[in-house]
Amino acid sequence: IKKCKTLVKINNFYDFEVKGISDNSKRIKENFIFAAIQGEKQNGEFYIPNLSKLKKVAIIVSENYEIKSKSSDFVFIKCQNVRQVLSEVSSIIFTNNIKQKIAVTGTNGKTSVVYYTRQIWNMLGENNSSIGTLGIFFNNKKIMKSELTTSNSITNHKYLSTLSDKSCEKVIFEASSIGLDQYRLFPIKFDKVAFTNLSRDHLDYHKKFDIYKKSKSLLFSKYTKKNSVAVIFSDSKYSNYFKDICYKKGLKILDYGKKASFLRIKNIKKINDKFFVSLDLNKRNHNFEIEASSEYEILNKVCSLLLVFGHNIKKSHFEIIHKLKNPSGRLEKIYNKNNRQVFIDYAHSPNALNVVLQPLKKLT
Repeated sequence: IKKCKTLVKINNFYDFEVKGISDNSKRIKENFIFAAIQGEKQNGEFYIPNLSKLKKVAIIVSENYEIKSKSSDFVFIKCQNVRQVLSEVSSIIFTNNIKQKIAVTGTNGKTSVVYYTRQIWNMLGENNSSIGTLGIFFNNKKIMKSELTTSNSITNHKYLSTLSDKSCEKVIFEASSIGLDQYRLFPIKFDKVAFTNLSRDHLDYHKKFDIYKKSKSLLFSKYTKKNSVAVIFSDSKYSNYFKDICYKKGLKILDYGKKASFLRIKNIKKINDKFFVSLDLNKRNHNFEIEASSEYEILNKVCSLLLVFGHNIKKSHFEIIHKLKNPSGRLEKIYNKNNRQVFIDYAHSPNALNVVLQPLKKLT
């Protein structure tokens, strides 16, 4: 509790060795911390009486929770946001020494950018990990499946600690708007953060687009430090919104796209199965050709190069693009016979469907 920077108020304090932490009351044992989260469907505070037979238990509750006499044996940690304190306490229990942490946010492209970045690290011989929709990977091996784009805070900090013990040096996260809103990555301060694009998604949770946009922006305003680097897709109509936050935070910006100042893409032209790309980098023109399914695939690969090499990116690094494989389910060709082609794609928002269907239309 002394290491916790988030403001908390303690009731009925006594000290004990912490052996575990959970937001599921069924997993609570003696010497555990229980986070009583008020979710959309369930309220963890309702399950506190079920723990009455246990001793040496601390419970994180909202500041308005009324402590009942039957619960007098528990240590209560009262706070404004249970999820935030849960995440911070988890980071204290599960420490890590990973040197570089990166997070990517955006409506589309997060999974691909994370997948490409991990491939580049593997080529460079870096001990690395990725955490996102496809699961948790350590180097080339998948070590855990994932049900969420951004895993819950306990899982994130627990695996960061495990990866640290395996001498992992670099890790990259997919940062979803819901994950950021629910403090699942708190209190990590990322060395590099990226924004790919923004369109309608998750409005069942956020209700309004502006709230969704603000949740995405938390990655830049709350999860960065003084020398953090922000990689931003300049051609999004919301790029200036994210850049303004970066300017206020004093972050270094490396933008990419046709409107970018750091890595300006002058032209992307499709001829048959190949794209011809022309770009300006450090006031020098570079050209390369690549087999790709869409412009967005190229942009996501460029984003991953910037996340790995940053200001030191040079012409030779673009040769790596040819070696990058696409993640499964991202405009993946699964059938190609008799001039008939079948693709499978993860697209589930209006803009994502549009991005997928436009290049496919040209094949019909």
